[in-house]
Amino acid sequence: MIVLDGSAAIEWLLRTDTGLRVEERIFARAVTALRGKDALDDLSDLALTRYPDDVLLGRMWELRDNLTAYDAAYVALAEALDAPLVTCDAKLASAPGHRARIEAV
Repeated sequence: MIVLDGSAAIEWLLRTDTGLRVEERIFARAVTALRGKDALDDLSDLALTRYPDDVLLGRMWELRDNLTAYDAAYVALAEALDAPLVTCDAKLASAPGHRARIEAV
């Protein structure tokens, strides 16, 4: 399991050069499509899990000095799941004060 932040997901969906690196790192086995509708069809086939953020609020608050609430939600979830967080956000990847394993693409 991984936590994929919005920046990495958007890059992947838009099929940018960075998105291709995300795919290589994370979705190599799950994604075979190279363009457009095929990529969206593949996305719907992925086993995605939505997590409510209310259970993460306490940890998100603790991260407030170094992260936005938006980024803190991803970091808190990655910590809770003990899963790597994949991001295209260099600032998030270098933020201090957390225990998450962050993989910058």
